[in-house]
Amino acid sequence: RTILFAATYFGLVAILWTQPLPLAAQVPLFVVTCFFSFFGAVATHNTVHCPVFKQRWLNRIFQIVLTLTYGHPVSAFVPGHNLSHHKHTQTARDVMRTSKVRYRWNLLNGLLFLAHVGPAIMRGETAYYKAMAKRSPVWFRQLLLEFGVLYGVYAALILVDWKLFLIFVFLPHKYAAWGIITMNLLQHD
Repeated sequence: RTILFAATYFGLVAILWTQPLPLAAQVPLFVVTCFFSFFGAVATHNTVHCPVFKQRWLNRIFQIVLTLTYGHPVSAFVPGHNLSHHKHTQTARDVMRTSKVRYRWNLLNGLLFLAHVGPAIMRGETAYYKAMAKRSPVWFRQLLLEFGVLYGVYAALILVDWKLFLIFVFLPHKYAAWGIITMNLLQHD
């Protein structure tokens, strides 16, 4: 199912990118693409906990595939999620703790949660990258590969058609990142 969901995401992007569809067809397909990009983020969460394949090399390739479905390296999920959130759930050491947003209107909490926790997540990721460059060069090379492929694909798509890239790739990726982080608010608050 995970592989099917990833393939569906790429198929949707290919259809939106290559087919001259009327706006009435593009809008629902765009919404579905956002959902499948989010599913890629969910699959990232799940594969960090339980890899899809028994062979490590296949999981490393699949991490690149999942990176392309939601726009952030799978390896980067480890510091904020596994090492902060799961170890220190809802405490001061949890970079994604829900106490960082306390608007009276819960819609604002949901919409702005990523903006409140994002800087701490990025600082934690950066510190972890620096530490792992020395401690685990294999892990660090995988992270660099995921970043390299992601930004290489981004660059190629921007060169082909930057408007299509922004609408059909970048925006769904931002939705996926917002959704997977905000899911924490829904689960713990």
